Amino acid sequence: MSSIFGHALIGAAIGNNVESKSAAEKLTLCLFYVALSIAPDLDYLPTWLLGLNMEPRYSHSLGGCFLISALGLIFAKYCLHRLLTGLSTALIFASPLSHIFLDFMVGVHENPIFWPFINATYASSYGALPSAGRLSIANLYLWRNLAIEIGILFPLALLISATGRRVARKHTAVFVVALASFLLFGYVAHDLHR
Repeated sequence: MSSIFGHALIGAAIGNNVESKSAAEKLTLCLFYVALSIAPDLDYLPTWLLGLNMEPRYSHSLGGCFLISALGLIFAKYCLHRLLTGLSTALIFASPLSHIFLDFMVGVHENPIFWPFINATYASSYGALPSAGRLSIANLYLWRNLAIEIGILFPLALLISATGRRVARKHTAVFVVALASFLLFGYVAHDLHR
C-alpha cells in the first residue's frame, strides 16, 4: 500500500485547487481533502485495535469511495458550512479515488476496486510505487521506500496543485527539477522487487 504521507500529499494537492477567501480557509480545505484521501485506510483500525481481518478491503473500492465521499459531503454541509465556502463536489469524490489509484500503483495488495459492480480483486502487475513494507521506525526499507514514493508523487502533486502549476509555469527550473525527480525515482522504483 502507498504510505499515509503519499495519500496526504495528493489530498493536499487536490484541496489546493479549491478557491478560498483566506489562508485559514485554504488550510482547512486542504486538511479536509487530506482526510478524504486518507479515509479508505480507516479499515485498518479494526485490525489494529480488535485484531479483525478486514479482507477484502471494501473501503478501497468505488462503492467505498462513494460512501466516504457522501459522508464527506454531509459533514461539509452540516459541520463545515460556515468555515468552508469553496467546496467542490467533484474534488470531494476525487480525493478518496486518488487513494485507490495510488494503492493500485503499488501493485502488491489486491483490492475489490470495482465493488459493488464486480467482486473480483485487482492489483497492478507493474507496481510503479514502492510498498510501505513493515511499519516500524527501525525498518530502513520503509524510509527508503518513503523517499522513493515522495520523489515520484511530489512532482505529480505539483501538477495537480493549482499553486504548483502556477509556480512551474513561472519558473521552468521548478518544472525541470520535478520532472527529473519523477524520472529518477520512477527508475529506482522500477528495479525494486515486489
